[in-house]
Amino acid sequence: MKKSMIFCAVMFAVLFVSCKQEQATQFLSVTDKHNIANDTNWVEVTDIDTVKVCISDKLYKNGISVNSELEYKNLFEETLKDENYLWFVRNHPDKTICTEEYQIPPINFTDRILILYRSPFGGGQPVFKRKIFKHQITSEILFLLETTYFSETLENSFFNDNITIPRFSHSSQIKFDTILRFNY
Repeated sequence: MKKSMIFCAVMFAVLFVSCKQEQATQFLSVTDKHNIANDTNWVEVTDIDTVKVCISDKLYKNGISVNSELEYKNLFEETLKDENYLWFVRNHPDKTICTEEYQIPPINFTDRILILYRSPFGGGQPVFKRKIFKHQITSEILFLLETTYFSETLENSFFNDNITIPRFSHSSQIKFDTILRFNY
């Protein structure tokens, strides 16, 4: 009994000492994405380049990150299995859009990460605003898409984003999230 009480006291002391208030905000527990810009641990990423990619949007619905040319090439090979993509390429009047031959993307994967994001939204004449935040301590990345609807109409709307951002760390995690607003 005495040993278990000593063990409990030691464990309590370890937990008490190891839990400090200045610990980093946990990535998956961003409790207020509406006010993340006010959290001093998160900074907005502004070094963003838009790039043209020949990857089927079916492969990156709701967001993926591509960290190497090999990953990109694998996505391209999967794209060639998409009949809709092949029809588009073969019938598009501008033959420089994409081809069925692999083209090296204009991305330096040593310094940058490719983010592919597509999200369909139904109706409402939406206005999209994308922001990307990086946690200063953990280098975690949050891709945040704010969608504001202005009506209840039923037309289809899509948000497509093919961008690169700086590679902050080789172990950076990326989370994709949305904020929906209704202005009608």
